[in-house]
Amino acid sequence: MIVPMSRITVLGPRRLQRSVVEAVQRLGVLHIDHVRPADETIGPRELSPEDQAARAALDGVRTQAEGILALLPVIETPPPATEPFSTQTPDALRAQLAPVEAETQSLTRRLLEAEEEQELLRAYGRAIEVLAPLLALLETSRRVEAIGFVMDAKPPDAIDALRSELEKATGGRLEMVSRPVDDNRIGAVVAFARQDAEAVRGILTRAGATELRLPASVRGQPLGQAVPQLQARARALPGEIESLRRQLMELSRRHRAEIGAIATVARDAAHRYELMAQIPQSRYAFIVYGWAPTRRVFAVRDGLFRRFGREIMVYDEPAPVHHAEHVPVLLDNPGWLKPFELFLGIFDPPKYG
Repeated sequence: MIVPMSRITVLGPRRLQRSVVEAVQRLGVLHIDHVRPADETIGPRELSPEDQAARAALDGVRTQAEGILALLPVIETPPPATEPFSTQTPDALRAQLAPVEAETQSLTRRLLEAEEEQELLRAYGRAIEVLAPLLALLETSRRVEAIGFVMDAKPPDAIDALRSELEKATGGRLEMVSRPVDDNRIGAVVAFARQDAEAVRGILTRAGATELRLPASVRGQPLGQAVPQLQARARALPGEIESLRRQLMELSRRHRAEIGAIATVARDAAHRYELMAQIPQSRYAFIVYGWAPTRRVFAVRDGLFRRFGREIMVYDEPAPVHHAEHVPVLLDNPGWLKPFELFLGIFDPPKYG
């Protein structure tokens, strides 16, 4: 069932523009229609420098709050109470967000690093163990460089073809030793003169070989010490990752509702400034056009009159039945039909009238 709609026009002095826009937003029933009057002297105007600065500050708060929400685990929270934050300045809101943001970013960074290290050890831990003894023999050499790498074991002659190409590029100045890592991968160490490094690395890249790189936690250490530490890290990482996830979840339980409320306040305030920049206005007055369910027209009139009295004027008229392509459509179906409204979304919405 399509709800009957009425067109509403609000007219008031420019000094009340911001307050009226805020009141209309709080009523929550007026669908703003951005219509340009025929009079060329009436139209949207740029925000004042002060309003532009306030809008930018609120956009910064919204971006900061939404960034925190994106990092915190999603949990069920009650609808956020925005009243405690609606009167605070952007600087005060940012000050409340700062400690939560810092802790959230720190925990998230540590979690991502731990997960990356775990994934690296799962993928190449066995290869590092197999090739480390060979690499350790050459790691202190000044004239010879060694690279450990992993490549697919199929086709079977892939490692021999790679060896031939490397020998051709270096004039035979290399040694390569390979070991099976598992059923699908071969690990190898190639030792070569340092002046051939660029040619060797280019051939390995084109062959699809993956160079072994030690995790950051042991990078720069002698391989004899690094491998036992990597084995210990592989055992410790699951517990460390679980602990970081629990800490993030607890942080979300404590602060997600608050951060969500701040994001809502900043978003709504920024939208008010957007509307102020779009509504028609003259030198002394402004006009807000919109649509509301006919049954809510009295609530709009009463709400605005209670706050502004006779300083503003509110006009309403029924929406036209014909040529109603700009009239928004609001459905109010019986209870038994509401569960099926999701499926109705597959089709184009009905037209008003």
